[in-house]
Amino acid sequence: MRGREPHPLAGPPSLHAARIQGGTETSIYAAHCLLEIERRTSPGETEAQATAELQAIIDLLKANDPSYQAEVKPKFTRDPFEIKADAAIVKILEDAYRYQMGAAPQHSGQTFWTDAAILAGAGMETVLIGPTGGGLHSEEEWVELDSVINLAHILALTTIKYCA
Repeated sequence: MRGREPHPLAGPPSLHAARIQGGTETSIYAAHCLLEIERRTSPGETEAQATAELQAIIDLLKANDPSYQAEVKPKFTRDPFEIKADAAIVKILEDAYRYQMGAAPQHSGQTFWTDAAILAGAGMETVLIGPTGGGLHSEEEWVELDSVINLAHILALTTIKYCA
């Protein structure tokens, strides 16, 4: 996945072993192993493509070892999200940001999933913006208070202009 052309904002798709279960004792060969992975898709990829990619790996392992048994079973799908840079909501948000902050915003992408994909899938123009901070989903997550205040102003200006 890292070898392919990355998405210009979100980068390449990712895959990580989220959970592994199996075995009963250290000295006993495990009868089975459950490996749950999270395969994050990039904009333009589908669940079917990601599943086929993983299945091809399983098929290769089976071809090299006929006793190897495994199957790929998707648990759930979260579609990637992307909005065009020239969408009305993006332009209005950029103007509000520029007014509040005195500079143009930086466009970026993220590999995590949000409900923006659901809203966009329902036909709603959607954009992600948030306060400055750190420690996302860690024991100590924080935001800079000034950035929360600025964000409130930016969102208010965006809402007024977008809904007008």
